[in-house]
Amino acid sequence: IEVSVSEDGTEVYSTTDASANFVDGTLTLDPGTTTDLPALSEGSSYTVDVTAADTLGNSASTSFSFDYDYTAPTFGDATVAGNALPDTGTLTVATTTPTIVQPISDEEFSVDSESIEVTLSDSDGVIYTYSVGSETADDGVSFSGGELVVEPGTGDVPELEAGTSYTLDVTAADTAGNDDSTAVSFDVDTAAPSISNFSPADD
Repeated sequence: IEVSVSEDGTEVYSTTDASANFVDGTLTLDPGTTTDLPALSEGSSYTVDVTAADTLGNSASTSFSFDYDYTAPTFGDATVAGNALPDTGTLTVATTTPTIVQPISDEEFSVDSESIEVTLSDSDGVIYTYSVGSETADDGVSFSGGELVVEPGTGDVPELEAGTSYTLDVTAADTAGNDDSTAVSFDVDTAAPSISNFSPADD
């Protein structure tokens, strides 16, 4: 049994006798366990070529390729109604229809847009859930250009209520299936200050 492993087009392992790795009809390769076959590298593409022969000399070959990625997508700094979240405390916005923008990226491969799940909750619990994979043009949630956009008051996304705290939970995966989540919390306050007991000062 002959085996060759290439990383990004360069051969990193080759043997003309892989019989020690062939047990009960299965060939097993375990990268990183020996100095001959190095551990896989994040973000690399691999090709494995295998040739085997029977005792009569009849041979056959096969080849398969795969990408190696174990890092989940990254969530950038979200904005609510154009405002960045503060380092401390909670953001308060003065609109019941704030556009929420959450950047999502993946350094090695790409974000699987159909994996993105959105949950919007208030202090009483979940008020809206959505899967971006089922999106249409007018439903108030979209993912394009690396940005997830949620628009309360558009489509099925409910308009928010003043005097209420909200949390938007977002889960996303890359095309390799690595997933992660983040949360965006903010308050809605549309009440103007009240002015009372106004009187001129004594001279």
